Amino acid sequence: VYGDLGDLGVGNAGLLLAQLMAAGVIVIMLDELLQKGYGIGSGISLFIATNICETVVWKSFSPTTVNVGRGPEFEGAIIALFHYLFTQDNKLKALRMAFFREGLPNCGNLIATVVVFVVVIYLQGFKVTLARRHKRSGFTAPLDIKLFYTSNIPIILQTALVSNLYFLSQLLWKRYGSNPLVRLLGTWADLESGASRPIGGLAYYMSPPHSLFAVVEDPFHTLFYLSFILATCAMFSRFWIEISPGQSSKEVAQQLVSKGYTIGEGGRNDAASVKR
Repeated sequence: VYGDLGDLGVGNAGLLLAQLMAAGVIVIMLDELLQKGYGIGSGISLFIATNICETVVWKSFSPTTVNVGRGPEFEGAIIALFHYLFTQDNKLKALRMAFFREGLPNCGNLIATVVVFVVVIYLQGFKVTLARRHKRSGFTAPLDIKLFYTSNIPIILQTALVSNLYFLSQLLWKRYGSNPLVRLLGTWADLESGASRPIGGLAYYMSPPHSLFAVVEDPFHTLFYLSFILATCAMFSRFWIEISPGQSSKEVAQQLVSKGYTIGEGGRNDAASVKR
């Protein structure tokens, strides 16, 4: 990400490593402060949301010019849209460039991001409400179980897994690019902007399609990517529930039974029935 170790030098690489470690420690400490009541919500989630919002705003309104082989272009999708409309005689071509340009943020990506935000916020309100009643006092209270029970933890773990696989694949590709097993893991192409993009192997199929045209040209890539995302997130979600104290269905059922609660109209009060 920051360059080869030979170009950076051992000292600069050590400073970068120390900076990343210090930033991680600070984030963890701020998260603990929020969990103790000095703020609202989870610190990690707030930092992730802030970083995403910063990225969206920058990719939408960045005034930086970048050359990816088509001449200098504005990086920001919104600024590029108006620039194309004012400088291109063919307005349809200008709109097509603004919505479907490759290698840089485009308005199609921005609209897709907004749609995903709206859908996630809408689904966040989905929940199943169970009737909970105390056996002795007769007190009743609803028990809400959210659809997104594990919140954003599976996405964080899935992203970390893919990032590490990308790093390993790029490292092996630069050193042993002719090896068949390395090529099976992933082949990479260097862009003029300095970034790298997977163009083959497992790394390619784990990466999202970079445009709508890519979805049409290679539908198997899109289906594999969606299946991979859903399968890994489901696996990490199940794993997180099992290792987190008090989160699994069995432990929640035992807690309700130990406190004298019954679930449902039938008044089920054994742990096995409550778990189901």
